[in-house]
Amino acid sequence: MRRQSTSGCVTPQPLLKVLTIFGLSLLMFLLQASPSSSAEIAPVTLNQLRSIWQRANDTIDVMEDTEFVEGCCPAWAWKSDWLMDLAKVQARTGDSATVQKTIQRAKQVIEGKRSLRPLQVALVGYAQASIPDREGAIITLQEALNLAQQPDVERIRDTVLPTVVRGYARVGEVAQALSAADVIRDAFWKAIALAAAATERVQEKESQTSAVFITHALEVYTQITNSRDQATALRAIGVAQIKTDAAVVGVKTLERALAAARSISDLTHKVDALTYLGSDYLEVQMSNEGRRVWAEAVKMAKQFEKEQDKADRLWRIAWYEARHREFGMVNVALQDAYASATKIEDPAFKANAVLEIGKVYAIAGQASLAWKRFEEAERIALALSQDFLSVSILMELAKAQADAGNTMKAIQTAQSIDGKANEKNYAYFFISLAQTKAGDFEGALRSFHAIANDSYLKAETTQEIAKALSAQGDHDSAYTWANSLSSPRERVGAFLGMAEGLVAH
Repeated sequence: MRRQSTSGCVTPQPLLKVLTIFGLSLLMFLLQASPSSSAEIAPVTLNQLRSIWQRANDTIDVMEDTEFVEGCCPAWAWKSDWLMDLAKVQARTGDSATVQKTIQRAKQVIEGKRSLRPLQVALVGYAQASIPDREGAIITLQEALNLAQQPDVERIRDTVLPTVVRGYARVGEVAQALSAADVIRDAFWKAIALAAAATERVQEKESQTSAVFITHALEVYTQITNSRDQATALRAIGVAQIKTDAAVVGVKTLERALAAARSISDLTHKVDALTYLGSDYLEVQMSNEGRRVWAEAVKMAKQFEKEQDKADRLWRIAWYEARHREFGMVNVALQDAYASATKIEDPAFKANAVLEIGKVYAIAGQASLAWKRFEEAERIALALSQDFLSVSILMELAKAQADAGNTMKAIQTAQSIDGKANEKNYAYFFISLAQTKAGDFEGALRSFHAIANDSYLKAETTQEIAKALSAQGDHDSAYTWANSLSSPRERVGAFLGMAEGLVAH
């Protein structure tokens, strides 16, 4: 639903899922995107980008560091995040000198307040490596490595360094990648980092180098004692082996991952491990094995005593099945999930389960069933007194309705949320994003204006709208609108969005 940004600002983007068991797959997904190279960007576009960068910088300067963003955090926290976002866009153009200046400026903004979270710098370095801007990437990744070793970021060090390792591997710096991996203290995260590095070299068609990383990953794996972590590490290693054309060995590694998953004592973690493993099998074109593992996960999920737990695990399994277009299995899992959901006694938890089931039906392209579940969830939620849980459900319902294409219904749901609840702002934020994605910019602007004026979400909304306008080539409209915004935060968001859109366009 929401994430705590690296500087402390609350935003709805789920980046910090990288710190959870769900996050491993998300982190890999985020890092798989290959940014545009500078060679693909026309000179006129580069000139436009530099002009927008300057406007963003000038607007950031307008804000006083001591200003407090309503419901969120000090302005300096926003400024550091914005500058790092700007650096990521700049990295995609290959302008290493500008990237380094922006990173240093971000560090200056928070000087004396707190250390810059290394994940942002690591992601910039990875973006540079993906261009590829080898020299710039090495400089930035070294800076991220230095930041990650500072005492005040010790608790997140091991979750950040895999990005650094992967960045070094991306540019072929094997020794530096292995050296960065050695800084990781937790064996689980080290094995994950090395497996990811192996995958990077596979993409560059360097199987021999990839095998070096896999060998190190297997050595580190022996130090992992937790069954859950063993299963996750073996999954990553096995997939990397198969992608390195070591299919026979990779299949055996995935079989070991399955054995580790089955040995997990906690039922929730066991079901999750089986669910992820089934997805891995589908990823490497082993559909029959994946289906068997998912069937086992469904069987295990039915062993929960509480109906709420059954429904929760079953719709999650169905989500992965839908992602891989295994729609026959989706229907079976969702039917079982719904049977359990109807037996949940707490109406709030029942509404949430029914809503999540509807979302998966929507992903699977079964609109009629999705809307039946949405309507049922709405009836239950509207009958509840408005507390944190019920308004959160209504917010998620509005998002689901908007994502499914019915923004009018989503707006009705948003209007039903207590005006004092921040979830109302979030609902309109999600609706605006869906309208933007659909190309309904007039509707997106109406939803934007429905968000409270003092909400930090307005800046995020301007960023997405301006990005979409620029991406479709309507740079002039985006620029005119950005300059018309009275709030510095909203203007910065719009300028950043324009830069992202121009790079994409």
